[in-house]
Amino acid sequence: MTNQVTFPANVGGDGSTVTDDSNPTTGLANGGFRARLLPMFTQIINIASWVTGQVTAASQSAANAATSAATAANAPGTSAASTTSLTIGTGNQALTVQAGKLFVVGMMVSIASTASPSNVMAGIVTAYNSGTGAMTVNVGSVAGAGTFAAWTVAISGPVGPAGPAAVSTRSARTANTVLGVADAGKLIDITSGTFTQTFAAAATLGNGWMCWLRNSGSGDITLDPNASELIDGLTSYVMYPGECRLVLCDGAAFYSQVVNPFFRVFTVSDTFTTPPGYDQVGGLLWAGGGGGGKAGTTSFAAGGGGGGACVPFQFPVASLGASQAVTVGSGGTGSSAANAAGGTGGSSSLGTLVTAYGGGGGSGTTSANYYGGGGGGALSAGSPGPNGSSQAGGGQPGNTGGTNLIDNHGFGGGGGAVTGGNSAYGGAGGGYANGGNSVYGGGGGAGGANGGKSVFGGNGGNWGGSNSTSGTNGAAPAGGGGGSSNGAKGGDGARGELRIWGVI
Repeated sequence: MTNQVTFPANVGGDGSTVTDDSNPTTGLANGGFRARLLPMFTQIINIASWVTGQVTAASQSAANAATSAATAANAPGTSAASTTSLTIGTGNQALTVQAGKLFVVGMMVSIASTASPSNVMAGIVTAYNSGTGAMTVNVGSVAGAGTFAAWTVAISGPVGPAGPAAVSTRSARTANTVLGVADAGKLIDITSGTFTQTFAAAATLGNGWMCWLRNSGSGDITLDPNASELIDGLTSYVMYPGECRLVLCDGAAFYSQVVNPFFRVFTVSDTFTTPPGYDQVGGLLWAGGGGGGKAGTTSFAAGGGGGGACVPFQFPVASLGASQAVTVGSGGTGSSAANAAGGTGGSSSLGTLVTAYGGGGGSGTTSANYYGGGGGGALSAGSPGPNGSSQAGGGQPGNTGGTNLIDNHGFGGGGGAVTGGNSAYGGAGGGYANGGNSVYGGGGGAGGANGGKSVFGGNGGNWGGSNSTSGTNGAAPAGGGGGSSNGAKGGDGARGELRIWGVI
């Protein structure tokens, strides 16, 4: 078997071949080594030199690549530092960096706080003096906020707006504290008070600032941005109890999304201001209950006042306009004079959209038992109680007469009688024995026993407990007052009420 070695030209050899046989051209045997041994060693040395050269070249190439990467990272021509004091914001920012840099007009750069790079501005170079280092950048987008005096300037793309953040912490408030940069991402929980909540300027807060606002108290909070700035297209609006909003800033104005709707109770007349962000508004409206009558003798019973009606509603928010007047009906006054009826309960209304009518007053006389007043209805007030020969009509759509049945499909008032008539939404009738009952309307007052009950409204007032004591007042909302035979006076009817809520 013949062994051979070839010295390739592409690795430093000359392409020759040497064998260990007696081949007259390549062999080392039979004296062939005298002519071929030294040239073979030369080829070995040449190939070794070639390999060494390749290793050295590769090492140098790697070193050059590392140096190039470091140079690119540091970019001495397009990276600079500045000690100019600047406040983060859009518009022209003038600063001084090192001279001799390669910045040019039209180049996009970032100006980031060296200590806290998340506070950064991005814009276009509008001027750079390579001799003095004076630079002007027209900033178009920012992230973060504050004033800093150590900056790193480098080629960059635009800064995008910050995404929504999770709630970072809860901050309870009972009075106005201007909402500022430090409130970003917080749940601002207003637990009590009625006041105006103000904001720092939108440009100061910046594009992407946001917080949650919740009114967990019982007062009304007016949201009022800085100067003439707008929130949801309005200069201000009321945030009612129960409401929670996600509030966002785009650097020029504020916008919000309702997270939890409001629930507001009006117990006195006022104005309802329609807040933005709702599809509909629903509610329950109660009228005042009628006052109890007084007979003026212990021989006869006086009738209790009829309960006020309750009217449910739900309207598209567009129907309400910017605001609606709220009228809360007062309760009828119980009679303090003999042979006299108590006052009729006052009507309640929400603008002209919906009205609930009051219960009729119970009557009394020294010559006979007098029936109670009729309960208020959705269309009219209950009638005052007549003498014992007839019965008081409940408010329309109501029927005359007391009964233990639900009257008038539930929206008319119960009639006044010996025992007042019942209803579902209408007020229950007053009685000179027991008052009638209602599901939503006020309970009827009693003249000789117990006032009627209501599931969602107020109960009717009771008879005073003896012929010479006053009737008790009806309970709010809408309960009729109890009658009195010969006490100081009949019980007063209770006031009305509006409960209103948002639907999103």
